Amino acid sequence: MARRAQRGFTLIELMVVLAIVVVLTLTLATMSATGGEASPRAGAEQVTEFLQIARLRAEGNRQRHRVEIKNSTIEIQEAVDAAVKPVLGFANPIGYRVVQSMTVPGGVVIWNADLTVANSAGGANPAQNAALTANIDFKPDGSVELPTAGATGATIYITDPQQMSKYRIFIFKVTGNSMARENW
Repeated sequence: MARRAQRGFTLIELMVVLAIVVVLTLTLATMSATGGEASPRAGAEQVTEFLQIARLRAEGNRQRHRVEIKNSTIEIQEAVDAAVKPVLGFANPIGYRVVQSMTVPGGVVIWNADLTVANSAGGANPAQNAALTANIDFKPDGSVELPTAGATGATIYITDPQQMSKYRIFIFKVTGNSMARENW
């Protein structure tokens, strides 16, 4: 008995194609909504994770680490002596060398950094610092050393170019922990 040639598609084939189209449509819809750029929330989470990496490096290597924050990059630097060898413990270093860096994602602006913890529930509106350079030093015990006497931590302000979504990151002096919160 001869087999008939198949005409059309099976129900399973149609359902698979439909599922692929739905996934692609949802992916493109979310990308076009943000223009393919990161949101300030995602940027704040990335910066927070990067700060945690610096703290863990300081504790794990038992040496000072500096996080240098600029408008478009953030670097983790380790303490070195005059011979550019790592300085262990709490001794003051001669300098720092870059061990890891991160480019701030597109669609995210590091607006400013304050080496004190801003403790407002919203309403703070710091001026934009277009030439931002702020240093946060993690000591070997994971705590943070700040240049401002009596400061309890630092605050990093992150937004989008239109300032529609604002986030701030707290870095606490005693523990070195950091956390992101919505609004300034």
